[in-house]
Amino acid sequence: MKLWFEEYAKRESYNVHGRFLELDRVNTENKITKLERLLEECEIGQYYKQAKEEAVQLQLEANYRQRLQTVFQEVKNRLDYETSKSNLKRQFEQDHMVNWIVSSVRKSITPQQEKESIKSCIQTLKQLASKQAAVA
Repeated sequence: MKLWFEEYAKRESYNVHGRFLELDRVNTENKITKLERLLEECEIGQYYKQAKEEAVQLQLEANYRQRLQTVFQEVKNRLDYETSKSNLKRQFEQDHMVNWIVSSVRKSITPQQEKESIKSCIQTLKQLASKQAAVA
């Protein structure tokens, strides 16, 4: 009986210690798993931070490009305005000069000169008509 009791005690002792060892092993594995997950989260956190920084950079670049486009459009509008203003001024000056020259020429022609010019034109037309009749 003593032998049986010693055997039983050894088995029970092993079972008790084995259970504690098993619990310690499971606890240790759980801790290791948690630590591995934490390490992965840290690595993911770095990637997340990098992605966030890149997103902010992209937003800044898009904003910069939008402002650049706005500046370009404003400068273009101002240059177009100056060009049209210059063209309009030139056109006005030309029209004014033509009108001034025409009115000056009309004022300089006297009624006598106008009559002489009309007579000269009629004579030239008669000569051309006589030449045309002679040719035909």
